[in-house]
Amino acid sequence: MNLKKNKLKEIIAVIENKPWIVFIFFGILIFILFRSLFGSYFEADEWFHFTYYLPLTRQPDGFLTALVSTIINTGSLSGGQHVSPIATVILFLSTKFFGLNFVPYAFVTLLLHTLNSFLVFLLIKILLYTMKQTTKNVFAFMGAIFFAFALSPVHTVTGAAAFYSYNVLSVTFFLLSVILFKIAFIKGEKKFIYASIIFLFLALFSKETSVFLFALLPLMAIMEKRIFKFRFLAKVFIFCVIVYAIFRFLIPNIYNTPQLIDNWIEGYVSRSYSTVQPPKPTDTGTIVSQDLSIHKNLPGEILFRSITFPIKMTGTLFLPRQTVFSIVEFITPIVQPVPPGGDSADSSQARLGFLYGPGNGFIIYLAGLGILIFCASQIFRFIRRKQIQEAQALAIGLSIIVLGALPLVAIIFSFPRWGYDFYFDSRHYYNPSIGAAIVFPFLLFALAKFISKSLRIRAMSFVVLVLFIIWLINNMNMLGLGIKQFTQNFQPDRRKVVEQLKEYLPVLPKVVVFYIETDSLSAYGPILPFQTSVPQAFTVVYYDKNPLPDSFFDKPLFNGKSEGYLFSEGRGFGYYISKKTLAEALVAREFKSSDIYAFYYKAQDVQLLDITSNVRLEMEEYLKEATKNSNWKVFKDSLSNLTFLYPPQTEINEIEDGLSLDNPNFSAKITVFNITPAFDINEYSQIKSQEILGVASSKKVSYDSFHYNDAIVIIGDEEVEYLIKFDGRLVSLKAQNTDQESLIIVEKIVGSAVVSKQ
Repeated sequence: MNLKKNKLKEIIAVIENKPWIVFIFFGILIFILFRSLFGSYFEADEWFHFTYYLPLTRQPDGFLTALVSTIINTGSLSGGQHVSPIATVILFLSTKFFGLNFVPYAFVTLLLHTLNSFLVFLLIKILLYTMKQTTKNVFAFMGAIFFAFALSPVHTVTGAAAFYSYNVLSVTFFLLSVILFKIAFIKGEKKFIYASIIFLFLALFSKETSVFLFALLPLMAIMEKRIFKFRFLAKVFIFCVIVYAIFRFLIPNIYNTPQLIDNWIEGYVSRSYSTVQPPKPTDTGTIVSQDLSIHKNLPGEILFRSITFPIKMTGTLFLPRQTVFSIVEFITPIVQPVPPGGDSADSSQARLGFLYGPGNGFIIYLAGLGILIFCASQIFRFIRRKQIQEAQALAIGLSIIVLGALPLVAIIFSFPRWGYDFYFDSRHYYNPSIGAAIVFPFLLFALAKFISKSLRIRAMSFVVLVLFIIWLINNMNMLGLGIKQFTQNFQPDRRKVVEQLKEYLPVLPKVVVFYIETDSLSAYGPILPFQTSVPQAFTVVYYDKNPLPDSFFDKPLFNGKSEGYLFSEGRGFGYYISKKTLAEALVAREFKSSDIYAFYYKAQDVQLLDITSNVRLEMEEYLKEATKNSNWKVFKDSLSNLTFLYPPQTEINEIEDGLSLDNPNFSAKITVFNITPAFDINEYSQIKSQEILGVASSKKVSYDSFHYNDAIVIIGDEEVEYLIKFDGRLVSLKAQNTDQESLIIVEKIVGSAVVSKQ
């Protein structure tokens, strides 16, 4: 036993003298475990940011523009939500030097994650600097392991690798700020305070969630001995708050001074300029809705989140969703047991609801409250025993978790519906994981002490080791599954699609229109496996050798629509997934059929097939068909939103209950009815057919190959009626005096009918 203790002391001594060994240790482990990240690819928002930064990389003042614009024009990339000049310039430089080569982004992300794990190791050691050398190193190592391989923030490292300057680097600055601040009190030297403030601003200007440093650092100062005068510390913090407020709130709004003045003097001085108010946002019922009025008691909602978010953050940091779900699976039969005679449909539904819903929240809040209560009781226990260093360390860890959750409350002002899920976005866990890493060894040792006493095991260190190994095995297993999910599901597919596309079409022609079909077997359905705008991604991947004009990148492609066509500075670019929409653009002569490049995506094989010749031929045939009716006109009824095409000889008049169509060969009447979602067109057509003693049948009526409607046709002795059901509308067209030739024209009119949504 003594031999083992001596061996441990030797290892600790080596770590004390050569701490860089710990850095290398974490680097090897992290790069091995996260190695699949190098085969991954850009995931989501990166494509949007590339459209902003790529044009800047070709401008002589691009660096300065990127730096300044994020302060004075925050709307370009974040809709005014973020001011992060440090992260912005780093992302600009990464775009300039790395381009769309994903490997360097992955390498830097893992390198910074390694550095952060090492800094967590140093932070815990510094917080416990008066403890025995062996104990503090064991605590530091366990905490750093917890941080390095934490499950909740894993997507921060894997899924947002291109945004390392926002998510991972900001935590590097955060850790350095806290470490230097603690060292300042240990050594009693002001220069470390100043160095800590520098890293505070670097953290804030990388990611704003680090703003809770303004609360954490003063809290740390209160817990320390009076090494520095209160007046000095107060001046430093007040100065920092003022400077940050100027850069965060005053400068970004300097171009909106009239609006600010309005807010200040409204009700006292009449306005001398436009009084047009921005439209009130509507509630779309989605997480991106900005309608704050859905909260009838906003202060109460903010207070509720301020209490529950730290509890939820604590629970989900220590119990990842896979573990929580396993627990809920275990307790569900206990909470809602299946009766011997079998289960009713309602009971089965309630059981599933508990399993996938409230059961998870119950476990998370229970765990969160338990850990918070444990930490509070341990802090008081340490204080009573005069173990001040342990009390301070645990209090700082707990504060980082709680304070790290509070900035998320402010998201309610941007996205009021955000925050109701059981889990936060992965990137929001990365910073609070530092606090969890500090708390983790205290939890582990407390649990080991309880087990040792209960089972009367003298060697508590052995119990600690067993518990740590059990946690580590379970954690590494789940972490491996998480890394696989976030690095091998669809990201490599995107890279392969891009590579195959550039093989088929290495350089963009002056005018290029992409048409894409899929087998709909991908998780993304009938589109390519991109989470964001596919045409935007296409413009980005060609920017290296054949960039489109910068005017294509000034605003979202196609104004937020999924397909369309743009022409600027002699270049044309289009993207379509609907042959109907593609055909309409061709008829409008926006481009030629020879400009189309068509591909078919086989999701299971991740294979892009060239179908350009077939699609061009089909479009050329359609153009010939469309020229036959090129003289047809368009009619749109503004009241019913009904649009249809009609031949030029037809006269259209409004009548009391609809529209009359008078043509030399036929006469017709169109009526639009409002209907409920429960309306049954088949039942209605049977009633109508009995009234006129006619026969009702279903028929596909077409204007051309891509414009048609599924209609119910009721053929009577003197007239024929077509019924078409749209969303909330029923369109009826009754035609009289129709021979076979006239009937063809009538059906073309019916086939072209569309009722647009209001």
